Amino acid sequence: MAQKFDYPVHKDVKVRPFHLYDEEKQKVLPHKFFSIARNAHDKAMVEARWFLPVGQTLTVLDIRHGIVLGQYTRRLHAVAYMGPENLLAVEKQQKGRGKS
Repeated sequence: MAQKFDYPVHKDVKVRPFHLYDEEKQKVLPHKFFSIARNAHDKAMVEARWFLPVGQTLTVLDIRHGIVLGQYTRRLHAVAYMGPENLLAVEKQQKGRGKS
């Protein structure tokens, strides 16, 4: 299951609940709202590849619940994808380091 983060939540959104979130600017991209999650992922990958500077990240959100569906980070020669299961593993690893 996807992890909840401190992202915007709007429970009344029914038409286009999947949004692209810019991690650097900390805001939802305007006019990047999708009714199907697959379309949001496709657009995020294209945006990351062609329009983001190296190192910047776009997040695909389900704005109804504030759930991260995936993150796309622009690398030098590729786009790195991190899905929700990977995000949970990274978070657990960081929590484990903090306890020791």
